[in-house]
Amino acid sequence: RAEVRRAHAVEKITTDTYEDDEPSVAAHKDGSLSVAWVAYRDRADRVLARTRRQGAWSAPEEVTPEPGDIFRTAAAEDAEGNLWVFWSERAGDRWQISGRQKKAGRWQAMVRLAEAGSNMFHRAASGAGRVALVWQSFRNGQSDIYMRTLEGSVWSPEARVSESAANDWEPAVAVAADGSVFVAWDGYDK
Repeated sequence: RAEVRRAHAVEKITTDTYEDDEPSVAAHKDGSLSVAWVAYRDRADRVLARTRRQGAWSAPEEVTPEPGDIFRTAAAEDAEGNLWVFWSERAGDRWQISGRQKKAGRWQAMVRLAEAGSNMFHRAASGAGRVALVWQSFRNGQSDIYMRTLEGSVWSPEARVSESAANDWEPAVAVAADGSVFVAWDGYDK
């Protein structure tokens, strides 16, 4: 089974104010699109987002509470149609994954979703009312893949997905129409 949505024409959605990279996109059930990306200026990163509804883009909004050292974004829609944006941010010598929900037009408080170990290379997907967040975490000298899911307004405890004794990297995730979550990654086992 596949779902097809009409793609919009190519258009520039960033400004010359920042150096922009690492975009992610979420397609909403109402036909709108949200895009999040990392924006760099003055030796610091921040996450910005815009949403396209009824043919018009919103103004860029700053998602991160303050500038920092940020890597990659991921975007997904929750069961209520709210946008979630995720990013990895360096704190000392480790990386943590955070997220924020935009609900009723307002950004909610930031949530830390992965703090143990050093966490990067994340992706998110949504479907059937579920958001799945996967990432690579370096713990005890090894990289493994972890996952959390959002059901309603409750995040599951993190679960280790990869089980090999070798390093695992760069996860990808998809959520099926029945809510099943599929995770793929690059591994060094065998």
